[in-house]
Amino acid sequence: MLPESVFVAVGIILATTSFFCLYRAVKGPSAPDRLVAVNVIGTKTLVILVLFAFIYGRTLYIDVAIVYALINFLSTLTISKYLEKGRVTG
Repeated sequence: MLPESVFVAVGIILATTSFFCLYRAVKGPSAPDRLVAVNVIGTKTLVILVLFAFIYGRTLYIDVAIVYALINFLSTLTISKYLEKGRVTG
């Protein structure tokens, strides 16, 4: 099996398992469960972007993945702070 086909298979598996997380994000029993599900979807998207970078040999996808990881991290922090205190500031 070629390395490219392994990357494609892993990408398909990650995309498929993201639907389970999407179900948890929509039907989650509580807000923290939904937050974790959305964070996992973001992380899987990040891994798929890195796989694209390796498959196509483009470093631009790595840069996009780094920015996406930063946005994912900051949004998780902001939403968790809102869930904890009921407000974002202070």
